Amino acid sequence: MGRLETLLQGPLRMARGLRSAGDAHAIVIGSVAVTAAQLSVGGLYALTSLYLVRTLSTEEYGRAAFGIYIYTLLQAVAGLGLGTGVLAEVARGRSSKDVAWPTVHALLWVRLASIVPVLLVGFGWAMISGNVLPAMASVIATAALVADFLIGVLAGGLRTLPYILVTVCQPAAFLTLLLLFRVGTAESTLIALGSALALSVLVGVAFLGRRGAFLVGRPRVSLSELGHAVGVARNAYLIGALNIGFTSIPIIVLGTLGRYAEAAALSIVLALVRFAPEALSLAVVSTYFPRLKAAGPVGPDAAALFATFARLLAVLAIPATAGLAVLGRPLLAVLFGGTYDHLAPYLTVGSVLVVLLAAESLLIWTLVARNEGGSAIAAVALRLGVILAASIATLALGLEDDDAVLVLLVAAGAGVLASVIIQALRTRRTVPVSWPAASFAAYGVAAAATYLALGALLRSTSDIGIVLITGLATLPLMAFGAWITRTRGSG
Repeated sequence: MGRLETLLQGPLRMARGLRSAGDAHAIVIGSVAVTAAQLSVGGLYALTSLYLVRTLSTEEYGRAAFGIYIYTLLQAVAGLGLGTGVLAEVARGRSSKDVAWPTVHALLWVRLASIVPVLLVGFGWAMISGNVLPAMASVIATAALVADFLIGVLAGGLRTLPYILVTVCQPAAFLTLLLLFRVGTAESTLIALGSALALSVLVGVAFLGRRGAFLVGRPRVSLSELGHAVGVARNAYLIGALNIGFTSIPIIVLGTLGRYAEAAALSIVLALVRFAPEALSLAVVSTYFPRLKAAGPVGPDAAALFATFARLLAVLAIPATAGLAVLGRPLLAVLFGGTYDHLAPYLTVGSVLVVLLAAESLLIWTLVARNEGGSAIAAVALRLGVILAASIATLALGLEDDDAVLVLLVAAGAGVLASVIIQALRTRRTVPVSWPAASFAAYGVAAAATYLALGALLRSTSDIGIVLITGLATLPLMAFGAWITRTRGSG
């Protein structure tokens, strides 16, 4: 999201200073083309996921999801926001190579150095567990890290066509390899993904040409140069990494235990409920956020803009939630040919995430625009903590297959609800209510709803177990409510 946001805002800001109407028109066309490319990438990955679910057995799809989520998490954590950082640096120094390229060179060597711990984690994990998938995932993550860096360089240089080709190359090559070789195992799926990413790296290097060869050179890392570049992308990096951890960790935990059928079920449900919120989040980042920054993050104009986007998200997200809850079984039958119809109850439980994630995205970027990114990061970290606690509780209580998936989905909903409540309270600075009362009321509502939902769903679990899970899922909300009360004056 950060890369697209910067790419879209940069040309629009430049257009104001251009004397040539033709140049301004070309920049607008380029921005539209980039947006279309991003949508195409999302569509191709959606088709790829659908093909894998329909082609692989449940066990193999669960194993493939396990490996892919490990790769995604490793890439997110090791990325350090450098893709966005290098984009900003190249854009900043387009008119003077002496300004940009030393920093870009330093960032490149940091990116190459980050590959080492990724490989160590992956291969160490594989040796300890006797499972080759983490090692394969780490190799894929290294290719993705280099590709992300090259994409940032191309985007910052406003090389629109190469940027689009390299970006679209990844999902297009992945899907093509899957279709050509008719993969039937998790290992062959990961090989196809790694090959697609490696191809995109080669394409990116080819577009950079001799400039790309110059970038490698010998290490000349300057800490002063790195400080500015990394700081540019800090909030976007932390929010992105925490978001990825939220969806990756429970599936990785299930896969580590060899419970691949449950990992497959959770992966499918999360993919379906996240599709609409991620598309809406793209609109928030690329349209709402820059307009809010331009209008000023506080005042009547900001309030009107927020209300407009809130209504828009509600109009789109609420019907999507209702559709998944009511028409989940027919949707699963159409998409997966009847193989996963039994996931309809899970989809009903998880459908609430569509509205919650869409609302959370709007609140996150409102706080970031107000220079309160720390509050947004803390709230997103909270929901990650809730899902992590639920994963640990699932292991400790030895829940059955169906119960484990339901617990994780309910915990995901409780975590995002807590995040939304916290950010909403932080966004409305002058609400004429008792902050302690509001905090405890929010906690009480979340705890009661979670307890009732778990009691209805987990009939095989004792009351003590339900109380324990409820506490793990909702107690962090009380702590963060106290934090909001303590910091309300700074807000």
